[in-house]
Amino acid sequence: MIKLTQEREMTMGLKYSKDYTVSYFDADVNSNMKLPNLMSVALEVSGEQSSVVGRSDKYLIDTYGCAWVVLEYKFEITRLPVYEEKLKIVTEATSYNKFFTYRDFVYYDQDGQELVKISSTWSLMNLQERKIENITDEIVAPYHSEKLNKLVRGNKYKRLEDYTIEHPYSVRFYDLDINGHVNNTKYFDWLVDVLDDQFLTDYEPTTMYFKYIKEIHYGSQVESKVLVEDLTTYHEIYTGSEKNAQAEIIWRKRNK
Repeated sequence: MIKLTQEREMTMGLKYSKDYTVSYFDADVNSNMKLPNLMSVALEVSGEQSSVVGRSDKYLIDTYGCAWVVLEYKFEITRLPVYEEKLKIVTEATSYNKFFTYRDFVYYDQDGQELVKISSTWSLMNLQERKIENITDEIVAPYHSEKLNKLVRGNKYKRLEDYTIEHPYSVRFYDLDINGHVNNTKYFDWLVDVLDDQFLTDYEPTTMYFKYIKEIHYGSQVESKVLVEDLTTYHEIYTGSEKNAQAEIIWRKRNK
């Protein structure tokens, strides 16, 4: 049975944790948890906390006509979880300002060792107008997050002019989420799939920065592009001449 808990630290936001076992469907051919599944499970845990504190997706839509959207991620990977491993996932909405809210996810093994930390930046989108709304104290009050008067700066991405590999993709109906745009985790598929299976067999990610720039909708033709330089890959996703997302991944040789 899944165990759900909440905990509160006086100097930080409200924490929420969930016990999770890596399933067959979470694992790749190396038995490691896939990057898209890492993020998908993290978002599920975030949604569960929001429901518990009275700020579910349905509540935000019905009350404010808005939904949370993720703008940026940073992955710090000590070790990827493996098939059938039992984990504890802890999430915390750490802070917010007028425009953004910041949330962390940490994956722990059974010994309490940190395996993966995901730092994320979110905004509130008006679903009717498809525009970003200001974040009010009322909306985030249940999370007990720290209010900031400054922005938290994300990664500075390399400007790309040449690419090692380019690959086209079509947006399918099941790539869409309830908000009508491409599900966050689908971008991860497009980003990583452009690398060949030998690279993904021999190497594993240690750090990843990812930024959403513009929504992708049904019917679009996507181009995933990557520049490979030693153990760093630089990624961009385009629809036509529009850049929709970018990422930077640092890899290491896999221990076999």
